[in-house]
Amino acid sequence: MSIYINYNGKFFSKNQKLFNSSNRAFSYGDGIFESIKIANENPVNIERHYNRLINSAYTLNIKLPEYFTISFFTQQILNLVEKNNHYPAARVRFTLFRDDGGLYQPLSNEGKYLIESNPLKNNNFILNSKGLKIGIYDKIKKLPGLLSGIKSCNALIYIMAKLFATDNGLDDSIILNEKNNLVEATSSNIFIVKNYRIYTPSLDQGCVYGTMRDLIISIAKESEYKIDECIIEPKELDKADEIFLTNSISGIKWVAQYKENFFSNKLSSALTDKLNKKLINEINN
Repeated sequence: MSIYINYNGKFFSKNQKLFNSSNRAFSYGDGIFESIKIANENPVNIERHYNRLINSAYTLNIKLPEYFTISFFTQQILNLVEKNNHYPAARVRFTLFRDDGGLYQPLSNEGKYLIESNPLKNNNFILNSKGLKIGIYDKIKKLPGLLSGIKSCNALIYIMAKLFATDNGLDDSIILNEKNNLVEATSSNIFIVKNYRIYTPSLDQGCVYGTMRDLIISIAKESEYKIDECIIEPKELDKADEIFLTNSISGIKWVAQYKENFFSNKLSSALTDKLNKKLINEINN
């Protein structure tokens, strides 16, 4: 069975050549992307994904046409998922990049897009049965600023942190900022639970504005959990009752071990249940 991609509204075989060396995402990492879960044939958290994409494009001065509405964005994604028959559950990557040409000075700011889809086994978010083992990656620090919240095609710091994790027998690594405070994991935001209070690095610490991060904060507040977006020092990992990571595809992943410290997943499990109930309610409505 052929697998297709959606390139600027047209379908092409996944194996068909589309780019040359002047592609700016390849040459300069001049682009952004969204990873979106399809569940029960519907895109999850689509409004947050769309808003982040639009805000990031504005920050990077990538121009989008007026017809690039949330309805257009959603339909382009669903067109590809249907074409590939990747229902009822799929992982979609929507990449937006500046048009070809130029060196550091672009010849055009017009945006182009590429959509890919891959099937997933589960509609619901499933909490990992085996907890993650994590560590701290401190060789490269992430600097907070205008670009730090963007999900950019330039992912070198995350690649290096993931390689560090693999080389050290870890499942994931936590990245620090220049003040040695927690920022995020390699593909996830991080949350710490202490005495039933939830803490997560604030956006000014340099973390990506995670769509699942934002949704989990909203669910936690609706459920009357106390939650703080704040500065978190690495020593707080040792004191935690729970640690969990969030991203748009996995939902919540609980951490079982950091150094010699072991953690439970009671709140992680409860939040995963609430996340799935919210997902079902949104689909039914």
